[in-house]
Amino acid sequence: GQLYEKCPRSIAKKALAHADELGIADAAYFGPENEFFIFDDVKFVDSINEAGYRVDSTEGEWADDADLEMGNMGHRPRTKGGYFPVQPTDSMVDLRAEMMQVLEEVGLEVTLGHHEVAQAQGEIGIVFSDIIGAAD
Repeated sequence: GQLYEKCPRSIAKKALAHADELGIADAAYFGPENEFFIFDDVKFVDSINEAGYRVDSTEGEWADDADLEMGNMGHRPRTKGGYFPVQPTDSMVDLRAEMMQVLEEVGLEVTLGHHEVAQAQGEIGIVFSDIIGAAD
């Protein structure tokens, strides 16, 4: 059958064929870095006189003096200080491990998982693949 011209998979296949015709590549490999934030609370306001948002995380340095249900141990990454901390500063270790396990259960090969630079930011890396496989 004919490829649907607006389908991202079709566009990727056409781009690969074009690169091959030009003689510049016969394959394209991609390894996405899946970076994300885990927030405890997100608020949005969009009214006639104001618009904005507010995110909150117990990992934020602004929570140093917060009253928390399980107590406040005060271990938090500072601004831009969260790259590869360990527990207890990295409070998302167990959550990331569970996310990585689920990704592997659905067939992805996970290569890494760690805390990223910002407060409440994580990263999970997967093995690179060709353009279609990586997109899928």
